[in-house]
Amino acid sequence: MKFSNFSFEDSARIRSRIRVLEESAKGLVSKHIPVVTEEENLAAFKKAVHDYISKGVTTSIIAGANKQGLIDLQRYQKQGLLPLRVTAMGAGFGGVITPGERYCNRFR
Repeated sequence: MKFSNFSFEDSARIRSRIRVLEESAKGLVSKHIPVVTEEENLAAFKKAVHDYISKGVTTSIIAGANKQGLIDLQRYQKQGLLPLRVTAMGAGFGGVITPGERYCNRFR
């Protein structure tokens, strides 16, 4: 089939098949990704904060945050490692914040 003959329906059908492939491949790939240690996570966090601050960024919004990420942010804030304003959005924060509550830290 030539590209010029693609209809909108053809395009939608192909995109749908690609999404299925992406979702199917996640399980195959994710089991080969090594677990990140706490030390590696902290080093990456410190580098990201340094990069943000060096560029004058003062606020970060995290869309699609997960529960562990929120726990880490709260811990880093308590340790004085979070000089940015962060708003985290996500689902499944049970036990970390109450439903409907927003997590938004403030400058120190």
